[in-house]
Order: sequence, then C-alpha cells, then structure tokens
Amino acid sequence: MSNEIPLFGNNQQKQQPPQAKINIKAEDLEDVTCDNCGSKVFREAIMFKKVSAIVSPNGQEQLVPVPIFRCDDCGNIPAMFLPNVKK
Repeated sequence: MSNEIPLFGNNQQKQQPPQAKINIKAEDLEDVTCDNCGSKVFREAIMFKKVSAIVSPNGQEQLVPVPIFRCDDCGNIPAMFLPNVKK
C-alpha cells in the first residue's frame, strides 16, 4: 500500500490551502453612494448584451443577461456597476 493520498479523481475534490481569517466590521467599510443623488440603496436590475452570430457558439445571435445595480431612489446606474464601460 502507498502512503500517498490522491488529490484528484474518485469524486475527491482538490484540497485548498487554509485561508487566513480576516475580521471586518461593517462600520469600518466605505459606503457606496449614487453619483446622482447620494443614496446608499441600490436595486438589482438586468442588462442584456447581444452576442453576434459570428462569435456565438451555436452560430445564432443570442442575448446574454448581465446583472447590474441601479439607484433605488433616482434610477441612475453608477459607472462602477456598468460592465465594460466605453470611455
């Protein structure tokens, strides 16, 4: 018999190195606010992106849902929440 322990295969997951535990207090974190009205409350919304038929895996145009967040008070979507913002 071998003293080696398999890391892969036989439905066994790869072993991860231990993670350092960090204690973070909510009051120590910076609030994210709306650029437009200063609100701190956001609501999840869905933006759709089109995938061209040329690059689509099945050769047909597709829509891909992208989750974003918008201000719950004014509806503004801060740039930090937009995917791949063109400048």
